[in-house]
Amino acid sequence: MTTVQQDPTLAWFERLEAEGNTKAFWQTGREAYARDVREPFAAFLAAVDGQPGVPAHGAWRVYRPHNDLRFDPQGDPLKTFVGAVAETARGAGLYVQVDRTGLLVAAGMPWFAPDQLGRWREAVASGAGEALVDAAERARAGRLRVHGGRRDPYVRVPRGYAADHPRAGLLRWRGVEASVRLGSAAWGADGASTEERAAVAAEPLRAAGALVAWCEEEVGTSTLPRPRR
Repeated sequence: MTTVQQDPTLAWFERLEAEGNTKAFWQTGREAYARDVREPFAAFLAAVDGQPGVPAHGAWRVYRPHNDLRFDPQGDPLKTFVGAVAETARGAGLYVQVDRTGLLVAAGMPWFAPDQLGRWREAVASGAGEALVDAAERARAGRLRVHGGRRDPYVRVPRGYAADHPRAGLLRWRGVEASVRLGSAAWGADGASTEERAAVAAEPLRAAGALVAWCEEEVGTSTLPRPRR
């Protein structure tokens, strides 16, 4: 009888949640984190960049494993995932994440700065909005969920736009993102290579390519200072 060995990355996060998200867990598990999480994730990101059709972007920024507890002293000390974000030259973002449930992939502009929000609304209300709808449909055809980013939409259509506008729902959005949870099989399939994982992740990034290009063209990079905590 063949025994299927659990993927080390997924296993590390399962242990984190099962044994308690504590500083003590990190002290005993940090070497395993470097070996089983950080190193394979870095290799995966490099392999994603080598896949054809992935939107061009800058360097990946990998989130540190520790949570910032200055604003939440009672929170968990460690993140229950490893994630990385990269930005295109014109302000769109790509995101990949692995946790105990597997792989997640996303692309878009998950939260608009005030100047981006104004350009988004103008474009959505104009003829360019039809191209946005087409780009969203292409993303959905690639199994991605297209939604209003990481914040809830506004309750009402913004002032100055007709409440019965055909794209009234989009006018209420505060960001735009296409995302998909690919699950544990996409990352932890028995014997899956780094290249195979990267190929799976590249599919939704390609499917979101038209949406990314639309955001770059119609919304663009914010010129406002980034907010500080």
